[in-house]
Amino acid sequence: MATVFLSTVLKARSLVRLKRFLPSLLNNNYKQPVRNTNILRYSSIPDNAITNINESNDDNMSEKLQKKVQEAKITLLLPDNSMLITDLENAKKISKRRGLVLIKVEEIQKKTSRATYKLVNQTEHLQEELESDDNNEKENIAKSTKTIQISSKITIHDLQVKLKNINKLLDKKHKIKIILANGSNIQDKVIKSIETSAKNHGTIQKVIKSSSTIFTILPHLDEHDGNNIGDINVNKERKGLSNIKPTR
Repeated sequence: MATVFLSTVLKARSLVRLKRFLPSLLNNNYKQPVRNTNILRYSSIPDNAITNINESNDDNMSEKLQKKVQEAKITLLLPDNSMLITDLENAKKISKRRGLVLIKVEEIQKKTSRATYKLVNQTEHLQEELESDDNNEKENIAKSTKTIQISSKITIHDLQVKLKNINKLLDKKHKIKIILANGSNIQDKVIKSIETSAKNHGTIQKVIKSSSTIFTILPHLDEHDGNNIGDINVNKERKGLSNIKPTR
């Protein structure tokens, strides 16, 4: 009996010990999946930061949309000297319906980001193509373009110095762009001096804007060829129109 009792006590003690160390044994042999705390950590962004990000994205989308809409609009110059703000697709439909040619106008110092197109008949289109080809030939031979700005308050002496430098550049086959600010009492004299000085060195194109007068002077291809000497084109701005008429 004593032996049986002792054996029972030992078994009970062993079971108590096993029960005590069973959790640690299980932890050593089997690891429960650990919760990924980084998910909560990464998502812990302040509410005001999320709001600022959303507002910034909305502003960027709004700016892109406005820019896209603005780029889609064009300024269309009609044959009756009127102007229309429309889109390019509608301009093509008007051109086809009226049997006219739609061409893009390259404007100097544009005050708007809208592209400018105009409707012309076949004769005018052919003439402009011929003039464009002629100018392209001259520009290909000409060297880099030199831009010169002349103040409305320039003195006669300073003007003469500038004109001498311009003629030297023309003789070296440089294309010259002169921007003359309007509003001077001697403006007509300055314009006349530029035309008189440069006509023997290149072909002059003159564009009269509301705030400035712009000269584009192409050097002569051949100094012995006098066919284009004194050829001055005048472009007067009328309600945003570009009507080029030669002066004599």
